[in-house]
Amino acid sequence: MIMKTNKKIILGLALACAATALQAQEAVRTAYFLDGYSFRHQLNPAFSGERNYFSIPALGNLGLGLQSNVGVNTFLYKMGDGRLTTFMSPTVDASTFLGKLQNHNHLNLNFNETLLSTGFRGFHGYNTITISTRANAGVNLPKDLFKFMKLGMESSDTRYSFGDLQADASVMAEVALGHSHKINDRLDIGAKVKLLFGLGHVNARIDRMDVRMSGEQWAIDAKGSVNVSAGKGLNVPTKAETGAEYDSPSEADLIEWNDIDYDRFSLGGVGMGIDLGATYKLIPGLTLSASVLDLGFMRWNNNVRGETSNTTWTFDGFQNVAINSDQPNYEDNKLDPPYSRLPLHIAHRWLHVVERRTPLGQRETRKMV
Repeated sequence: MIMKTNKKIILGLALACAATALQAQEAVRTAYFLDGYSFRHQLNPAFSGERNYFSIPALGNLGLGLQSNVGVNTFLYKMGDGRLTTFMSPTVDASTFLGKLQNHNHLNLNFNETLLSTGFRGFHGYNTITISTRANAGVNLPKDLFKFMKLGMESSDTRYSFGDLQADASVMAEVALGHSHKINDRLDIGAKVKLLFGLGHVNARIDRMDVRMSGEQWAIDAKGSVNVSAGKGLNVPTKAETGAEYDSPSEADLIEWNDIDYDRFSLGGVGMGIDLGATYKLIPGLTLSASVLDLGFMRWNNNVRGETSNTTWTFDGFQNVAINSDQPNYEDNKLDPPYSRLPLHIAHRWLHVVERRTPLGQRETRKMV
């Protein structure tokens, strides 16, 4: 059948390098099998183009990837009248919803836009030059977090405990130089060198969170941190630095959220990566392909690190909640949907600046009281 149809079967062996600080670029997988696709070198640098090309600036190539171990139907449900509702609706059975979840539920989003790219023959092979931007974002949400959201307080003394809750996002610019070389009629090899310029990075995680809920109050004890890198223009001041009021010395290093400012652009980090690849024509109609992508490092500078304090945070309800729009300060005191204010309360009362790092590696470290 292969010989009759004269079609190639390409076996792609994509090797992810999880030990590096770079996240793999998610180019469109189906393009791997298209011989005439000019941007196949993004998937394997050994692939050479059939012709020279020059892409239109900012319109040449766009890639979007989405990966998850849970589906949309885990969170959206159809009601009797045909409308959709979320898992938080009381019409959705808790056991049905929780039964669809994994112990660790993750979602990863990858975006790549080619700003400028060209490919041409020369130097005894095929060469590519690419300037692009790329963004990667991912979250990991434990099952017990959704159990807490769905079931809430089941008794007068309800307790939840979960951890490994994290979110990570980064944006960077990339300049890549690639070369593909034909060794013989069967073997082609290729390599690509990438210079990376970090525009911004944020990583937030909660390693442990214990929640105790009663009719009088909720008590939350957690251990977490956040790291932000966005160049010299990002200013994350503390209450003490801005002169804001605080109740005790332990609150001096709390982040003053209202005064966070970004006043000028600068790089948040630099890095380098390489792609390596090879193709081997085993028999007519059958070509083996293998590549290693994004092997390298990314160093983020001007990092601001915040950590939760070692105190238990208690929540005993909202004060001065406005029910009607004609009440004073309605916009500031109106009742938001359930749980929507809690993350803000936790961040405002818990996150302390504990370290700042400059591009030269100098550190300003603070000790929490």
